[in-house]
Amino acid sequence: MVSKSYNSVELQRGKIFATELRPYIDAIKQIQMEDSDVAVLSYLRAISLALASERPLDFDEVYQQMLDDPAIPDASKDLIARVTLDLQATDLQIVEVVE
Repeated sequence: MVSKSYNSVELQRGKIFATELRPYIDAIKQIQMEDSDVAVLSYLRAISLALASERPLDFDEVYQQMLDDPAIPDASKDLIARVTLDLQATDLQIVEVVE
């Protein structure tokens, strides 16, 4: 078995974002808003990982791809934007605690 070395800060941030994201994912799964829910959940997870890795170009690329995706309805894009803002607010709290 190959041992992988993960950045401990990114791993911790990923765990925090996963905890923050869980209620949204659970709610979307229960409500079953659209046929595009699988894509919405995928984008939410990808955005969360991009934020956790602190790589702005990755975040920008994933977010722009979501905005350009014709399979995602506007209401779902608004939801993703709201969740992204909540994750970014959490990110600011993480930065404040570290400083």
